[in-house]
Amino acid sequence: MAITSGCKDKKSKEQKNPFVTIKSPNNAVNIGDTVEVIVSYSDESGLKNTEVRLSNTSTGADVYDIILRDLEGTWDEIRYSVKVPTGINIQGTNTINVICSDLDGNMTEVNQSFEVGDLRAPFVKVINFDSVNVFNANTGPVIITYEMQDAGGIAEISAKLWETGPSGDLINVRDEVTEQISGAPTTLLTKSISLTNTWQGLLNYSVVLKVTDVSGNVSYSPRPFYVK
Repeated sequence: MAITSGCKDKKSKEQKNPFVTIKSPNNAVNIGDTVEVIVSYSDESGLKNTEVRLSNTSTGADVYDIILRDLEGTWDEIRYSVKVPTGINIQGTNTINVICSDLDGNMTEVNQSFEVGDLRAPFVKVINFDSVNVFNANTGPVIITYEMQDAGGIAEISAKLWETGPSGDLINVRDEVTEQISGAPTTLLTKSISLTNTWQGLLNYSVVLKVTDVSGNVSYSPRPFYVK
């Protein structure tokens, strides 16, 4: 929701402070993305200038961006993108602070908070599906080789073997394996996970990989197959 602020100047009932509307940022921003700033202004006597600050006091980053701009007319808007410098941690609650002055010397100050965090689900892709004996309605194992990556770090990988219906609906879990990933790696990893069970022929199955990152974001990668 955009924040709008404006009030009458105490010196005169006829004079009014500028109106300021913060349109962006007004919600969560993903770590590493640019912060898109959009602020609009209006004033009956004419706009003069604005100062906009972005800050995060919770991580010690404090003010990490500040701009001063002249404004024109009785309505104006500024739009720009902020790329946070490498090495500055702005994760958590941030604040955009806007100060606007008009040609009569009236001033309005508006603050709005927004969150910066890990909002993206991890990447996962099955690259090899080795089912040595499964297609003969025998015992496994089924070995799934996959790639996974997440900018914030991978925490856990799990695989579930489902018996499925003809339309792919999940019916019954036949086997499940979960592996904790140490060190919260952020680079592209290639790993394998193995499921072993006794297979009943003439049925549909699906192996579903689930990857969880350190922020709790989740991605799934299913691989259906049929046992003869």
